Amino acid sequence: MRKLAIWATSTVLLGVLAGLLTGTLALVETYGNSMEPRMVAGDLVLVRASSTYEVGDVVAYTSPELDRTVLHRVTAVHGDGTHTFRGDNTNFDDPERPTQRDFIGKELLHVPGGGIWTDRLSSPVGVAIVAFAVLASGGTAVDARRRRTKRTRKTHMAQHVAPGRSVRPASGWSPPWRTTAAVAAAVLCVGLALGVTSWTRPTAKANTAAGPVARSVTFSYQADVPRSPAYDATRVTEPDPIFRRLTDEVTVRYAYQGTPGAASLAAELSTSSGWHARVPLLKRVSFDTSEHTATVSLDLDRLERKAFAAAEAIGIPATQVDIAVVPTITTQDGAIFAPALRFALTPLQLSLPGGPSSLVVTEPTTTTMPGSPAGSLRLAGYDVPVASARALSAALIVGALVLLILVGLVQTRRTAGEAADIRRRYASILLPVEPMTSPTGRPTVDVTDFAALAKLSERYGLMVMYWTRANVDTFTVHDDGITYRYRTNSSSAPADGSRGPTSTTAELRT
Repeated sequence: MRKLAIWATSTVLLGVLAGLLTGTLALVETYGNSMEPRMVAGDLVLVRASSTYEVGDVVAYTSPELDRTVLHRVTAVHGDGTHTFRGDNTNFDDPERPTQRDFIGKELLHVPGGGIWTDRLSSPVGVAIVAFAVLASGGTAVDARRRRTKRTRKTHMAQHVAPGRSVRPASGWSPPWRTTAAVAAAVLCVGLALGVTSWTRPTAKANTAAGPVARSVTFSYQADVPRSPAYDATRVTEPDPIFRRLTDEVTVRYAYQGTPGAASLAAELSTSSGWHARVPLLKRVSFDTSEHTATVSLDLDRLERKAFAAAEAIGIPATQVDIAVVPTITTQDGAIFAPALRFALTPLQLSLPGGPSSLVVTEPTTTTMPGSPAGSLRLAGYDVPVASARALSAALIVGALVLLILVGLVQTRRTAGEAADIRRRYASILLPVEPMTSPTGRPTVDVTDFAALAKLSERYGLMVMYWTRANVDTFTVHDDGITYRYRTNSSSAPADGSRGPTSTTAELRT
């Protein structure tokens, strides 16, 4: 069961990873309150591309008008292929009627609060394997979708006028690094799956055919009977049945060959009800040769009475008593050999269910001999030695982990800088918002450093709103019809290619 559970988990993870890489699955993190109470800000939703979308489906779609991705419920499907959407917590429909070419996918899995953990795991300090495997793949899937639709998807944290549930990529990595992390995560999953399989298989098969016989016991039995049409002679021997109307006394003999030691003999009785008992027949004796024999007489009537008395006591009748004559041989090296000769006893006869082959019991050596065939796995139509599969799995796991660590270090270095320092030092006065432009006619004043903007924020009791676009971080404070702005890497052009609003550059001394 444990092995099955591991395989099932690995299969599910690989399936999700494959879906994220091919674009059939995407991870989205929810913001806003338009889908409450079922979904709240910070939840994580796995969506799947589908050929059909029906009323009631929760679907993520690209909104060109809102310039973002929205996650809402389908309320109507129209004949022209368009769909009407509405948030569960709103009383109006979305302003657009998107078609399936705008859809990312419909809800497959909802993880309450999952977005909070993805944020933590995707931070440079919290880089982990699962974050790389899931979050980076999600970003790759979104990029693939973006290339197919040739649209720009912008996802931010603020509410828009018609409250929707916006979605943002799980990480801010560039596509090449997301792809690299996704490939490394896929290799890691393959290595883990191969490791689980190879380390549960032996590296070599036991070659018992080449080993000598360590010990053996040969059984025989006989009974003296009166002359009658039932038998041709007055002595019955194995493997013939013993008819109890003629006799209830049977002599059983065993001959042992092997390492010297000590031996005892007992009869083990059992019935179909589950009752069982052990009847000692011969006391323990020692022998110092490689051969040992012993003979015992079985009183069938006495053994049957014992079983029937037990059956009467427990209230379950016994029509047959199974008898196993078991010599227990303990060799001088401490090994125990306990072969059994099994009989079936009924009121009419004593028979040998196993036939003549059950009269000889051998125990060969099972140590792996030189030249034993190596254990192998069937991979992609080829037989791969288990030892090679183990080495390959270790190489894949180590290589993937090294690559993930390198990607994490690179991303950590990339996130270091002035903007990261501002977000860390001034987190209490910062408010992340969507990219915005100043209204026409509203003056914009560019300040010389963020410290000046922070003083303005503290003076007027306002939050500093900020967003990131095309590697440019913009921080603004709005007061009395004036927008005060500070940008890092301000020499870069705006992401949309526009010149941006007319601004007045000034140096503020506060």
